Amino acid sequence: MRFRLTIFLLIANVVVLSTILLLEQRGEVVSAESIHRRVLPVGFIEQLDRLELSGEQAEETWALSERDRSWWVDSPVNWPANRFALERLLDQLLHLRWETRFSLHELESSGRSLSEYGLEPARATLTLTTPNDQIELHIGSPTELGAKLYLQISGEDEVLVVDRQLLASLFLDLDSLVDHRVLQIHPSEVRLLSIQQNGIRVRLRAQQGEWMLEAPVQAPAEEVAVRRAIEALYQMQAVDFVPARLSEQGLDNPELRIALESAQRNQSLLIGNEVPGETLPKRRFAKLEDREAVFTVQADTFDLVASAQESLRQKRLFTFEPRNLNTVEIRLDEQKTTLQKLENGTWQVLFDQPVDGLQSSPADPEILADVIDALEELEAVSFVTDAPAEADLQRFGLQQPQRIVTLRREGQEEPLVLRLGTLADDRNVIYAQTNQAATVYQVRPSILYTLPLSPLHYRDRTVQQLPASVEIRRMRLVQDANDAVVFERELGDAASWQALEVLEDEPDRTLIETLRNQFRSFEVRSYLRRGFQKPFQLDAETVIPWDFRLEADVTQPGSSDAPTRTVVYYLSQRRGGTTQYAASPDADLIFTLPQFMIEALEPFLAPLDQARGPAAIPDQAVEPTAEESTPESES
Repeated sequence: MRFRLTIFLLIANVVVLSTILLLEQRGEVVSAESIHRRVLPVGFIEQLDRLELSGEQAEETWALSERDRSWWVDSPVNWPANRFALERLLDQLLHLRWETRFSLHELESSGRSLSEYGLEPARATLTLTTPNDQIELHIGSPTELGAKLYLQISGEDEVLVVDRQLLASLFLDLDSLVDHRVLQIHPSEVRLLSIQQNGIRVRLRAQQGEWMLEAPVQAPAEEVAVRRAIEALYQMQAVDFVPARLSEQGLDNPELRIALESAQRNQSLLIGNEVPGETLPKRRFAKLEDREAVFTVQADTFDLVASAQESLRQKRLFTFEPRNLNTVEIRLDEQKTTLQKLENGTWQVLFDQPVDGLQSSPADPEILADVIDALEELEAVSFVTDAPAEADLQRFGLQQPQRIVTLRREGQEEPLVLRLGTLADDRNVIYAQTNQAATVYQVRPSILYTLPLSPLHYRDRTVQQLPASVEIRRMRLVQDANDAVVFERELGDAASWQALEVLEDEPDRTLIETLRNQFRSFEVRSYLRRGFQKPFQLDAETVIPWDFRLEADVTQPGSSDAPTRTVVYYLSQRRGGTTQYAASPDADLIFTLPQFMIEALEPFLAPLDQARGPAAIPDQAVEPTAEESTPESES
């Protein structure tokens, strides 16, 4: 049994080895046969440096050559070749095989001629040139069946039948043959951009990774805008090539010149007139300065470089790191408000009081952030002049500015100074200047509303805070005229106000929650002025009475002899949808309530307001702006 198994395994091994040897021999035969059927010699395509398609029946004749390791179209225009079309053609030629062939003698014996195969004359001739050799392929007619093509190598006496796909690669129009990119310098390589338009030359240069304007004035460039413009120029494509008529096309004295430079090379583009009779998108004539070819490009490509002296210039007036700021001073003549950063990172407002002298209060973090953001993001709408005369500064209101803003930074001796002048004639912009350049800018006037002079504008929106250890025992809302109680709740035996709220229905529950939170830390919407008044003189014609009082009895728990004191706030009637005035005698401040508190009070005050009659709503039902308030109110 073992002997039979051994014999079987030996026979199986012989069969497997014989099969492998047979397949290898067939593969060698196939490979040899494939090489034998090649139309062009081995290694010939790799040495090519010129291709030319000619012939009266060719759809379009052309010539290509290799220069400096790049392929160019020499005819019908001088232009870089389409790399993908060229690679497809070279690949077709590299793998070109004949499938059958017959000799000229066989052709004559059968009574036929080369003209019947489109080879006399040839439909087209492809001339392939290397440094040491040249081969001409005569292209004939397609076969009637089998999607094949007749081909003859010049000087040889055979007609070859090859795959017809070669035609698709050879019979290319100019649109398929050229690389439609106009500028070949990659955006990452560009070191200089020059734009000359309407007699103004704008030159920008990359210096240590940042773009700077060198002409017509030295100034920082708008980094994003410059990179976007260079990328758009790189992506720009020639739509089509047209006969050169430089004078008619506006290219003998072009309106726009664009030059790009890298460390290795430079390119200059001339832009002429719009193509006449065009519908959208509009096109313009163009040419490269060192080439004869004229082409058209989409006109909107140049929108990014229009008025380049402004569009590519840095529009931000300041460049600073917000975290390094330690002082912001806002001044008009002798009025001054200072925002100062403390060692713990918080900010305070400094202001002068006629009697008490220099005073301080915590700054509101959100208002402060708005101020810093507005200054950091302040941008020029336009650049008025880079060399203003004294008369210009006077006319622009920059010698007696509406605001002088001074920013001081850690580690920097020289402050940043912003001067805001008068409104322009159209009143949509104001004039501005910094101490960083002589340039006069126009900016949006909204910056003035971000920088009022009143120190109260910057004060923290919490009027008063009770210490965490203090307990609120009773809260009530009363009419100020007769002390009639509108709403009242006492903590009593309840463990907490939250436990008491659970037992209440709406709107009582909401009011209890709102009052306990407000008495604990009273939040306001905005401040009107310092100095408690009863009644409150809003303006020369409007007196606001205090119709209600909010009171809270507070005490220090854990001490039997701890005194109870009463915290009081005065309220007016609601005056408009979002306005209700209030005051704190203790804080000596008058302010407006936040909307959530107005809504919580509304169910309890509205019936009383209706019985009393509507409140007289002044012309200005919100706090006056810093520009309209008096110096006395701001101090």
